[in-house]
Amino acid sequence: EYEDISQSLIDAFVSIEDSRFFVHKGFDLPRFTSAMIKNVLSTITSGSLSFDAGGASTIDMQLTRNVLFMIEDATTGEVSMPAASGIAGIKRKVNEIHYARKLNNKKILDKKTIFQKYVNQINFGTGNNMLGVQKAAKYYFDKDVSELNTIESAFLAGVINAPAVYTPYYSLTYATERTHQVLYYMNYHGYIDDFEYQQALSIPLENIFVEQTHSKVDALPNQAYIDVVLDEVEELTGLNPATTPMIIKTAMNPRLQSELDKAQNREIPYLDISTVNGSNLQMASTVIDNATGEIIGIFGGYDYYGQRIFNRAYHGLYQPGSTVKPFVSYAPAFEYLGYATSHTFVDEPYTWSGTDIVLKNWDNTYRGEVTLKQAVSNSYNIPAVKTYEAVENKIGHARYVDYIEAIGFTRYAEKLDAYFEMMGIDNKKGRDEFNAQFAIGGHEFYTNTVELAGATATILNGGDYIKPHTIREVTIQTTGETIENPYKAIPVLSDSAAYLTAKTMRDVIDDNRHINVERYVAKHYPVYGKTGTTNWSSKDSEEFGVPSGSAKDRLLLTGTDRFSMATWTGFDAADVNKKDGKSYISPAEHNFQAQGRLNGYILDILEEEFGAGKAIERPSTVKEITHILGTFPYQSPIEGMNPDLVTKGLIKADAAQLVPATPPELESLKSSEVNIIQQGNANYLEIEFDAYPDKSKLTKADNTMIMESNGRKYTGRRLFDASWIFGPVRYQTDILVNGEIIDSIIGDKEKQTFKLDSNISGKIEVCTFYTFELNQDKTSNKVCHDVDTKNLKIKVPRFTDQEQLDNFANTYNITLNTNYVVNSSLNRFDQIISINPNLQGKKVTVGEIQDSQWTVEIGDYVINFNEYINRTGNQFVEQFRNYIQHLEVNGDGNARITQFTDGSGTPLTSRSLSQIINNGETIIIHTE
Repeated sequence: EYEDISQSLIDAFVSIEDSRFFVHKGFDLPRFTSAMIKNVLSTITSGSLSFDAGGASTIDMQLTRNVLFMIEDATTGEVSMPAASGIAGIKRKVNEIHYARKLNNKKILDKKTIFQKYVNQINFGTGNNMLGVQKAAKYYFDKDVSELNTIESAFLAGVINAPAVYTPYYSLTYATERTHQVLYYMNYHGYIDDFEYQQALSIPLENIFVEQTHSKVDALPNQAYIDVVLDEVEELTGLNPATTPMIIKTAMNPRLQSELDKAQNREIPYLDISTVNGSNLQMASTVIDNATGEIIGIFGGYDYYGQRIFNRAYHGLYQPGSTVKPFVSYAPAFEYLGYATSHTFVDEPYTWSGTDIVLKNWDNTYRGEVTLKQAVSNSYNIPAVKTYEAVENKIGHARYVDYIEAIGFTRYAEKLDAYFEMMGIDNKKGRDEFNAQFAIGGHEFYTNTVELAGATATILNGGDYIKPHTIREVTIQTTGETIENPYKAIPVLSDSAAYLTAKTMRDVIDDNRHINVERYVAKHYPVYGKTGTTNWSSKDSEEFGVPSGSAKDRLLLTGTDRFSMATWTGFDAADVNKKDGKSYISPAEHNFQAQGRLNGYILDILEEEFGAGKAIERPSTVKEITHILGTFPYQSPIEGMNPDLVTKGLIKADAAQLVPATPPELESLKSSEVNIIQQGNANYLEIEFDAYPDKSKLTKADNTMIMESNGRKYTGRRLFDASWIFGPVRYQTDILVNGEIIDSIIGDKEKQTFKLDSNISGKIEVCTFYTFELNQDKTSNKVCHDVDTKNLKIKVPRFTDQEQLDNFANTYNITLNTNYVVNSSLNRFDQIISINPNLQGKKVTVGEIQDSQWTVEIGDYVINFNEYINRTGNQFVEQFRNYIQHLEVNGDGNARITQFTDGSGTPLTSRSLSQIINNGETIIIHTE
């Protein structure tokens, strides 16, 4: 009765649910208008017509909903819920308003009676969906309603908004925040003063609840499975099977579920963790048929005593840890990035974006370069996060979230949406919180074994997601209508990406088959799997009294070509909330490997029932490539290269194209300097580069790598470095004259020198750049300098003949004004008599002589032909054959000369050698 209800409970409900309850006539227009705006926005953003975005219903309206539209079975106490959205939800809302106003206007019920009936019809999340505040008070506090105090009342008023979320047995954090929210409004509306408010806030919520106890007599066959069926059938049909006769056909495997029941009831010592020092560690598991998505067995938790109780496999939420690395990081990397199974990563210190928090691996160290196979098999964190970032950069955040939801991970977003609604945060959605920490199953990533098994099945069946379900079909006996399950296969990954992911999961088991938890599931046939662990943070350590970094959850995914299973071990919220420092997985509990034992046990049952698993067949869309280790895009091996640097990997066929072996990109050369210096009689170019930004690239890389983080050094392995093929980075200078390279310098020093030839002429250009020692085809940008040769100092030679002078003049573009001076000595012919200006033997700059004019006197000789008459022809030839090109003897050369003529027959008496030579004349010697 109303008089039995404590005033604090009335105050709590009115303050949070309907502050004008005792004033309005069943319908609160201002509140309804505000709520309608939220509903419109929710409809727009969700794409689903909704009247449940919050706040529209008065207590009067909620009572009509609970009485007229929600049904509690008189025998079982089970409840069926009314429609919450869509057209049915709108009709329900309109009817609620109508009947609520009728209650008040017709004075059918007064306000006290409305309130009393309302709290007796509410679902408080007490486990079996029992209704009523008295049952709830007994369940949570072992009290009558009249005995409830302020904080107890605040909790009950808050939990009804989302009983599955705000119960402390699901999340103490959410329960506390919701209770504090109710206390805030109780203070705001004046039901409690500031002192009472602060007093209530100071009480740890975990201290107000009584311990829930069940006994083995409450255990029923297949109940963990049945409870999931009942939840599913209500979702599928909108009807309550407790009140509507129906025939439900399920996918449950009786043998398997019977064995799981025994394990739940601790009837199999091999699977009972309590044999380890009385451990209260809990466990949950889901087994799925890969081809159909049907759940064939469920382990709802140890001591699963009762009906419609908390099912840890289905209702539970826990962080998945590393189990999701194949789904979140590597499957989309195979799909969208074209990664091969031989891809390499640098496992090195990594700082979370926007923080100073350094991510580590499970063993607090780093290994340097690792292959993708190693990264998955050994569950390294940094490669998974780096892969996440690469995928997000390629496909974008929104598409990434769509993919995560497409493979069945939606509970984390639903959980966050409920929290945001509770906190009145309208501008955030749960899916928006997806980030890099999800790559390692952390942050706000909460899921359960149903979702994990469903994702595993997607990988092992070739990439099709089928929502995990227990029901095959439902027949409504009153109407004869048969409703089949609507869950069809939806392609979310290509068969190639799914196969490559499955291959890495097989490697997890094969590479660790004799150690750790994997040894329990390694069989004589192919098994696929992934392990995962989540740990208590240092902050959690302080709050719950557990060792920092100790394990709080351990999970194991296991599968064959036909079946997938996901198993979780951890602690119930009730145990964690005791804060007694015991809710962490001890070494003894760890070594028991409960999740491995259970999965191995399930595999043995499935083998007996269906035969041994088989290797998943490699599709034609997967190819094997041979490439240089550590390259991406993957490069073709170079003939004759070290075979240790060549590897094989599997890859999607459409990404199997290799590129030629190519050195890595070089840093840009910002600047260089070129100066002319003189040392002794020589001129040199002095070249100086900007130092290469990464000086380590100037030496051939070692096969180990040193990594630093927070003052600590880690030594890792280097699998490949480009310097092992292309050599280290080098400084190179090309010397060009008139556009042609005349010389090159290459070395590991920033300073270089080049000796200039004293006879160098033309346009001199010096080009500097970075390159590789063994591959000079690959260069950085070039920084070139024109060299001003005018300041070069040279020594003018002492010229011995005109040819030497002409060459010098051509080099420096000197104009020669040549005059011939007759000399009496033939030996002085063509010799330089004088030069004006006479700079021979002197040092001058190029600028002083370039483009100048010189006057030159050259020695000449006049031949008096009459002097040679009566000499022999051969004597003349012998004397002048080195000077005159065209000499002919007409007659016997040993005979005496009678006459000289030119080529035209004109007799000659005298002629200068310069004239003969310059004119190319022919001299004919006539003999007797």
